[in-house]
Amino acid sequence: MNREERARRRIALAGLVLSAILVAGGLTWWGIHWGQGRRQARQAVLSYIERTEEYSAPAVWPVLRYTNPRTLSHIYATLSAITPPPEMAEAHAALLEGYRFTMDGQEWLFQSVGDGEMRAEAEFLLSWGLARVQEHYRQVQEYRR
Repeated sequence: MNREERARRRIALAGLVLSAILVAGGLTWWGIHWGQGRRQARQAVLSYIERTEEYSAPAVWPVLRYTNPRTLSHIYATLSAITPPPEMAEAHAALLEGYRFTMDGQEWLFQSVGDGEMRAEAEFLLSWGLARVQEHYRQVQEYRR
């Protein structure tokens, strides 16, 4: 092996080492930024859960159908102002639906005096509203696992 051949091998080896260092550094940089993005997304979801959990907690279920319409309207407006993170968009839609159906069910119930069919529809809306609120709670609990 002559001098020129050894120099070529050293240059090739140095190039391989440099490439390996660059690739490892790039993967490390990407891993750090990817991990930070995941932490931020998780924190956004946890913040969302803190803001909405009280509106779908099991303590709400037995009293939801009897809640004052003004209170329901205020809660609905509060929930509508919240922009959920993408991971919680479906759960948030269920929560909003739940409160909207509950408000509609109460309205129909007040108007259904003497009308059995309308009362049955109102009861369905109230039940469906509760089911949607419970679905939000289920999805929140599932996320926490």
